[in-house]
Amino acid sequence: IAGLAIFSVLNILSNRLNEDAQGRDEALTDAVLKSKLIQEDMLMARKYEVQYLKNPQKTTADNAIEDMNSLQERSNELKTQFKDDKGLHALFTAIDEDAQTYKDNFSKLESMYSTIGYNPNSGLRSTLTTAGTNVEQLLQNSADGPLYEQFMYARKLEPVYFTPRNEGVLGELSCTLNKLKADLEEYPAIQTEYGKYSETFKKAVSQNRETSRFMLTFEKATKSIERSVADIQK
Repeated sequence: IAGLAIFSVLNILSNRLNEDAQGRDEALTDAVLKSKLIQEDMLMARKYEVQYLKNPQKTTADNAIEDMNSLQERSNELKTQFKDDKGLHALFTAIDEDAQTYKDNFSKLESMYSTIGYNPNSGLRSTLTTAGTNVEQLLQNSADGPLYEQFMYARKLEPVYFTPRNEGVLGELSCTLNKLKADLEEYPAIQTEYGKYSETFKKAVSQNRETSRFMLTFEKATKSIERSVADIQK
């Protein structure tokens, strides 16, 4: 996200050093070294971001935020150090703001995934697991083999759906669950428990879709930041 700003800073500082070949300014030399550390923090944060989007886990999100915190600390230090240099000060300010935007958006995304549940034993997925187990037991006791097999098929599709960005099975899963709802009308006791499962699943799907919409918003914000950084380079 702050990549363009970081590379711009490195280029400007390198040019400054080349222009002053006879007596290199120690402050600029120090800034070059610290800017490279900022670049490393950014690369590490993006690495964790990719891992998180493939397999959301709290520790991965924390690692990405930690690297962005480190990036922000370095950019703030350099922003203060070069407060009298309008060009560099503006670029370090842009990096700081980009990092904050990144952190804010990442935190919101992490909160959404936390609500859904990182595994079958957390968040809405935990409630889904409990309700699903209860329905399984009730269907077993009912001795209705076809309904039991139908529900177990839905349970197998469940973890597949919660794989990040896997909407491919949602249609089939929803169709199976809707058919079950109709077929369970003759089993009021099971239908009540199944209702808990079905409603929880709908909430999880809604939250998952919100996550997808948020990621699109996140992408738009990134492009907006890149345009702002490009304006600074003019």
